[in-house]
Amino acid sequence: MMIKKIRRINFAVLTATIFIGITGCGNDKLENKEMESSKTLKTVNKKSEKDIVDKKELPEESYGTINDNIYTATGGALQMSVPDTWRVSDEDATILIAGKEEDTKDCVTIHVAEKDSNFHSYQQKDFENVYNQMFDNLEFEEFKQTKFGNLEAIYMKYSCSKDSTDLIEHQYMFNGDYTYLISFTDVSGKLEKEIQMCMDSVVICK
Repeated sequence: MMIKKIRRINFAVLTATIFIGITGCGNDKLENKEMESSKTLKTVNKKSEKDIVDKKELPEESYGTINDNIYTATGGALQMSVPDTWRVSDEDATILIAGKEEDTKDCVTIHVAEKDSNFHSYQQKDFENVYNQMFDNLEFEEFKQTKFGNLEAIYMKYSCSKDSTDLIEHQYMFNGDYTYLISFTDVSGKLEKEIQMCMDSVVICK
């Protein structure tokens, strides 16, 4: 049994979401290829020391959308500022297509699951056991238990391949009233410079 199904975390849901994001984020052909990429992000969280549990009430019609460069996660659980070249996938509102290049595979998957009481005990090997069954050539470059604002968090960076595509994955998981996952899939090798800007803007809404 897979480490007791990873101590019954929402792991099955989270890893399935990652898999969908990685395999599904390169399917759409994008228009306006000539448009210049703007890296300017609007500030969502203006506090100098992030307090990402400063909750907000959001209308349901904003869920799973990008308005004025602010992405609101499906279910309205969090918001994140994104570059104006990004858009929501036509197939799944939890996936952002990161850029306007034709057939891009760079994407960001955002998922929210119920709060996990075992969050603090997860180690790199727990993720390796699951991800080795999903990907080829898995190699962890970084794994750390940290803080994101005032929330318990995990950051990991690993390289792998899927369907003959090499990629680097940056994953941020943090535990508040829910367990939140933001997973950046970098195929082009150009996404990393935007990741920190996006993460600095995250605000928890519920």
